[in-house]
Amino acid sequence: MEFLMLFWVFFKIGLFTIGGGHAMIPLIMQDVVAEGWLSEEVLIDFIAISESTPGPFAVNIATYTGTTVGQTLLGGGFWPGLLGSICATTGVVMPSLIIIILVVKLFSKAMKKPAVKEVFTGVRSSVCGLLLSVFISLFLTVILGMDSVWDKGGASFDFVGFVIFAILLALSFVKVKGKSLHPIIIVVLSGVLGLLMYGFIPGA
Repeated sequence: MEFLMLFWVFFKIGLFTIGGGHAMIPLIMQDVVAEGWLSEEVLIDFIAISESTPGPFAVNIATYTGTTVGQTLLGGGFWPGLLGSICATTGVVMPSLIIIILVVKLFSKAMKKPAVKEVFTGVRSSVCGLLLSVFISLFLTVILGMDSVWDKGGASFDFVGFVIFAILLALSFVKVKGKSLHPIIIVVLSGVLGLLMYGFIPGA
């Protein structure tokens, strides 16, 4: 039953995610944490891993989460983890597959109509809002150590994390021969900086 719930949760996430994998982060953080499957701290670690490993972000985060949840539900082991990863990954991919087939078969002409274009204009605006909320949430959690905007427990500023964030943000605007640095370079640098600064600075 829990595995069906895992499939259903990620099916809903895949169904209502518009604008790329990152737009699903608020839904994942709300639903997965609400079900008690993962803590917010572990989920943020999974987001970082999904960003820095090959493959689509949505598939990566679903697979990592499903594997961990499957192992947790049945006390560990390879097969529960594999079943959990299959349920979560299939769930998050299935809506896109269904919608793409329907678009190709039925809605290819309707997509050119002005009313449909206006709908997607509004949807793009909401995606921008979702991505902004993701940035704020991750910044508060990772850099300030707060659970949410309404956390009254006080912030614990992570100076090292902020320095890494500032360096990588600045590098993302650097251009070499008219071209921005490749995202892979940014990802590799983030890992190296994290290892150097957190690995060698006492108390960091």
